[in-house]
Amino acid sequence: MAAHERGQAPTEPAAGGQKNDRGFWLVLGLLALYAAIHIAFRLLASSALGEDDPIESLRAQQLLALYEPRQPPLYTWALYAVQQVMGPTVSSFLAIKYAALIATGCLLYAVARRALGTGVLALMAVESLALIYQLSWRFHEGYTHQVGAMLAVAATTWALVRVIERARLTDFVVFGLVAGAGTLTQPIFSVFLLASLLAVTFEAEIRQRMFGPRILISAALIAAFAGFFLWHAVGHAGLGGLVGDPFTQGWRESAAGLWNAVRAPLFYLSPLILFLPVLFPGFLRRAGQDLSTSLLVVPASGTHASSHHDARAPGVIERIVLRTSVLGLLLSAVGAVVFGLKGYASHVFMPLYIASVIWLMSAVSRSDPSGLSISRFGRLALAIAVFALVARLANMFVLDPVCKICRWGVPYEGLAAALREVGGSGATIVTLDHELGGNLRVHFPQNPVVLVRGVRAIPADVRLDRGTLILVWSDTAKGADAKTAFSSIISGVGAGAGDPAVAKLVRVPWQHVWRPTGYRFSEWRVLVLDRP
Repeated sequence: MAAHERGQAPTEPAAGGQKNDRGFWLVLGLLALYAAIHIAFRLLASSALGEDDPIESLRAQQLLALYEPRQPPLYTWALYAVQQVMGPTVSSFLAIKYAALIATGCLLYAVARRALGTGVLALMAVESLALIYQLSWRFHEGYTHQVGAMLAVAATTWALVRVIERARLTDFVVFGLVAGAGTLTQPIFSVFLLASLLAVTFEAEIRQRMFGPRILISAALIAAFAGFFLWHAVGHAGLGGLVGDPFTQGWRESAAGLWNAVRAPLFYLSPLILFLPVLFPGFLRRAGQDLSTSLLVVPASGTHASSHHDARAPGVIERIVLRTSVLGLLLSAVGAVVFGLKGYASHVFMPLYIASVIWLMSAVSRSDPSGLSISRFGRLALAIAVFALVARLANMFVLDPVCKICRWGVPYEGLAAALREVGGSGATIVTLDHELGGNLRVHFPQNPVVLVRGVRAIPADVRLDRGTLILVWSDTAKGADAKTAFSSIISGVGAGAGDPAVAKLVRVPWQHVWRPTGYRFSEWRVLVLDRP
């Protein structure tokens, strides 16, 4: 019978805390090894940026208070700082992404260690991340701002445990700083923060401890961070442009938004939540019991002895984590209905539910798991991690027919060589799509790279009415479309020199493992404008 069922507190970490916890160092070492393997193969495969990275690289050409009214700027700030040292290469993105992954795993382990009391279960909480598709696969292929929000959720959960466990002044300061910084990552973090604060109020004695005068320090710090973003966002787009017009959409939009929000936990936690009932037969019963009582108020114990019903008491952290997820689901569902949010990918919710693995492992621990089941869980996590790595290697090195878009194979190096031949080294590069522009910045780190459509002008202070401009676009874009997009730039140039129809065609062959060079080509158009 598990310690939680017997009413006993979970085993405390070894003396000296996490510093002497061998499990912590094991997690740190394994995550570092995992990150190093993925980074090494990614660097060997290609220097190309993919998915969300190019647009962030273009934004990071400048340090601004605001880049996008509906997107807080912390990730772009971090990228700007890292690129001052590493340059606008794929390495800068990998450094941020995998440092965040390592820190997130270690923080989740630290919280799980306090909650579950055993290093094995805490280690399983971190291992379970490998059984979540959004982390085992999509994390490596994409993600920018979600990375920061993921880390912020893990750090805020850790800081919250410190507050409800010790309630020292420094704990409230740390909680305020961490949570405040989190508000600058992604809007979904604010949903998590509100849900976690509400979750604490269901615990009577913890509520009394946390919501005293010192919480005002945390509140002031959080308000300072969030207020900074809101001040600039509202100033740029107005309140209506920031939050939209609530209750103005039709029932179809509201229903679609509600469906997106309700299915998000299932989408995010898959296939982990499909494996757990198979590996641990008692899991569903325990999880169902927890869910059925998750929103019940836990009254004060009525005693003031050694136990303060704090974070070390049986089940407290797990209840708060679960309740945060449930309340987060309800809040996101209400928001989706009110604003008619729909069509967004499930990974938007990833940060909201990442800490739920701690509660999942608590339910596992109370299902009387056998040593064999735990061993099978570990082997399954390792097998899927290896499988995902092998699949990524095929995606990156074999290219088609393994992948569809095959971003890693696009020969931007050949395009960059052609641009250097026409004087690209000292010119301003202007393009139509962010993926092309971001990848050109990799090869021309000193050149301004301007995106003229799709998002806010990037960068904002570049002059396009003088000097040498190189207009570059994919040949798949029609000449009329390019002429329209570049109209404000070519308006002052002679008809012949500024006509996209006379742009030079650059045709670069692809490389493949077994197919002959040139089995596939990428084609771009290049037009050079010299302004006095």
